[in-house]
Amino acid sequence: MAEAPPRPCRFFCHRCSEEISPRLPDYICPRCESGFIEELPGEGSAENGSTSTASNDQNRPSFEVS
Repeated sequence: MAEAPPRPCRFFCHRCSEEISPRLPDYICPRCESGFIEELPGEGSAENGSTSTASNDQNRPSFEVS
């Protein structure tokens, strides 16, 4: 049985608030050239026993703007 090809890493730019493909080797956003990016978990991470972010959100304090 053949294995699926590895999925490319996904990144999120917090300044642009968009998913991006970072410019390597510096790992910066190609749009705004910011280094404030985060690697996103793979789509199958929940299947591999990782904790989903939805359950982690319950432990975070909620902030409301009035």
